[in-house]
Amino acid sequence: MRLSDQAYGLIRQRIITLELPPLSPIDEQALSQDLHLGRTPIREAPQRLPADGLVFHAPRRGPFVSEISITDLQKIFEARVVMEGLCPRLAAQRVTPAQLAKMDALMQELSSTPNCDNRTLMTIDERYHRLLYESADNEFLAGALRRLHALSFRCGISCWTA
Repeated sequence: MRLSDQAYGLIRQRIITLELPPLSPIDEQALSQDLHLGRTPIREAPQRLPADGLVFHAPRRGPFVSEISITDLQKIFEARVVMEGLCPRLAAQRVTPAQLAKMDALMQELSSTPNCDNRTLMTIDERYHRLLYESADNEFLAGALRRLHALSFRCGISCWTA
C-alpha cells in the first residue's frame, strides 16, 4: 500500500469516528507525527477527502473537516435505500465462495459482540457493508455506497455520542 493511500485511510477513519471533529482544521504537522508518516502523504490525503464529502477547503485557511447534520442523514438514507436495494441482488448473483466465507466470519464475530459495544458493532457493520459492496462486483455502485455509508456512519457516531 502506498503511503498516501495509508494516510488517506487513517485520516478518513479519524474523521468518520469523530476523532477529528466537524469543522476542525486538518493539521498536517500533527497528523504526520501522530500517524508516523511523512508530510507528503499527509498533504495528499486532504486532496482526496473532499470527494468523500468529509473535508472542505477554506480559501487561504486550508482543509477542514466537513460539518454533519440530521438533515444530511435523511438525504443520505434516501440515496442509500435505493442503491442498497440493488447491491444485495447483484451480490447474490456474483458473490464468490471466499466472500461468503468472510461474510460468515463477520456474522460469527457479530454474534459474539456484546450489544452494548456500539463502536465494535459499528465497525463490524462497516466491514460487512464493504464486503457486500465488493461482492456486487460493480465498482461504481460500490464507490457511491462506500461514500454514503461513511457519511451515515459518521452521523451515527455523532448521534450516539451526543
